[in-house]
Amino acid sequence: MVSEEKKINIPISKPFLTDACRRNFVDAFDSSWISSLGEYINQFEILFSKYIGTEFCVTTSSGTTALELAIAALDLEERSEIIIPDLTFAAVSNAVIAKGHVPVCVDVSPIDWNINFEGIKNSVTKKTKAVIVVHSYGTPAIDLEKISKFCEENKLWLIEDCAEAHGAEFKSKKVGSIGDLATFSFYGNKIITSGEGGAVLTSNESFFSKMLKLRDHGMSKERRYYHEVSGFNYRITNPQASLLVSQLENISRFLELRDQQESTYDKRLLKHCFTKSKSIKEATKVNWIYSVQCPKNIESIKLAKYLKSRGIDTRPFFNPISSFPYIEKKIRNKVSLILSKNGLSLPTYIGLDDGKINMICDEIESYIFNHI
Repeated sequence: MVSEEKKINIPISKPFLTDACRRNFVDAFDSSWISSLGEYINQFEILFSKYIGTEFCVTTSSGTTALELAIAALDLEERSEIIIPDLTFAAVSNAVIAKGHVPVCVDVSPIDWNINFEGIKNSVTKKTKAVIVVHSYGTPAIDLEKISKFCEENKLWLIEDCAEAHGAEFKSKKVGSIGDLATFSFYGNKIITSGEGGAVLTSNESFFSKMLKLRDHGMSKERRYYHEVSGFNYRITNPQASLLVSQLENISRFLELRDQQESTYDKRLLKHCFTKSKSIKEATKVNWIYSVQCPKNIESIKLAKYLKSRGIDTRPFFNPISSFPYIEKKIRNKVSLILSKNGLSLPTYIGLDDGKINMICDEIESYIFNHI
């Protein structure tokens, strides 16, 4: 038995808000622009598009509405098919369905845990109009270049979902600058955060203009309260954007600290046969949340339960999208099922020092030695 005093209390994630965040937030508050207008919204959109390397950025109320807005901008025929990875967060499939289309789940690669190129090729039909590539757990998709070329040759739109990969690079380009459209999330557990929030980035001016209108109820820019198309309210607020401006100023430092955390975890866990995702040599992954596949002799569910009893929060991997009852096209994707079953994410956030990471790893080693 362990006394309460000796228990560790470490969450899976928590936001890191600097003094600059507080100053910007108070400034937005004092300006009285606390809704979807204000200088910080425009400021962040300019700064973030420059950081990623696109011409345009449209902020949204969440990563999910960013996906919905990107899909809506494609203006596809009803019930078009959009290919997505099977192992990802449900927001991807939900956004496809919300816009009246059919998600087609493709298995992922056991190497990078991202959508498999061969699976995409084998899943294309006459109804296929787009592909969504998710850079899962901060790792750029190995097949991104092949997928981009394939989409161009077959007149398919390519959307990059970068919700977990702020700052990751593929062949010296930031992820989010390669597809026709790219989406980001600024949820509370993301590398930069506004609590909730998202963005769509593109270098296509037609998409940009269309998304600006759709985001604001479809209202004409020349004639107020005249709605040219049926749109949505997907707008971010000025106080939220004020947080993002200050967070973006520190993103390089945030990524550096997260890399150091990953290195500490690696030194302790990889020797015990935990494995991680890998991309190509010319890519740079980011440590959004330290995620591993457990060794064959360790059940991720049991390890998570043990760590929880020690006051350490963890996250299981996503369930395969194809396993959900509302998905029309049922398929058994073997790699996605295996990764989902064996995957575990460990605490990762700014402020988690080496001492706490080593305490987590001590508990994992204790479980290994006592349960195997």
